[in-house]
Amino acid sequence: MKKLFAALLFSTLGFAQAGKPLAYADFTHTDGQMLSTRGGMVMLFGFEQNKKAPSTYTSSDSPAPHLPVIAPAEGSLPPRISYSFDIKENNKFAGVVLQVRGLPDVNGKQAPEDVSSYRTLTLDADFVGTNAVRIELISKDSGIDLPDGNYPSATFKVGPGMRSYTIPLAWFKPPDYAQAKIDPKLVLQKLTCVQVVVPVVPSKGVVQVERITFDR
Repeated sequence: MKKLFAALLFSTLGFAQAGKPLAYADFTHTDGQMLSTRGGMVMLFGFEQNKKAPSTYTSSDSPAPHLPVIAPAEGSLPPRISYSFDIKENNKFAGVVLQVRGLPDVNGKQAPEDVSSYRTLTLDADFVGTNAVRIELISKDSGIDLPDGNYPSATFKVGPGMRSYTIPLAWFKPPDYAQAKIDPKLVLQKLTCVQVVVPVVPSKGVVQVERITFDR
């Protein structure tokens, strides 16, 4: 697999063993539903500025939660999640989001874990139909709830073919337009999910994600 270093553009606590990477999402499936490595939920949703030109994606016409499909193992590739996206023109902003929770929910709430000791996040994925992706680090139900779109994020160039994109965690910053600024380290100390966002308007294609890993 080609190794790329992504270029930047635009209480339940889980602690990983010292010196070892954290396999945040090396996907498995139960009863046809994809789960992250340790059983966290995986789902899709979309957003758009113009409600008359909504973003659509795999299962968006089904009742929530909207789920990606399972791409079976083939050749050197293990089972992975796959989903289509269609982001319409006539939008100032729009996107399709893959949300990956690291841990199972507890009493209906997202479970936090401390990943602040790691230095990088690596995303192994194949992007067809978009040239850029944004990763957002999210903490919900843990006292750090922020409006959607205000969490620390990093945007980088992508392309077709299964590749490994490595992003330093130091690159994650609140967006310039964020209504509430927060130190990314505070989010990393109570991380509940990672979101992979296709934000290019317009764009249409397919995403396949093999794994998400935190490394020191």
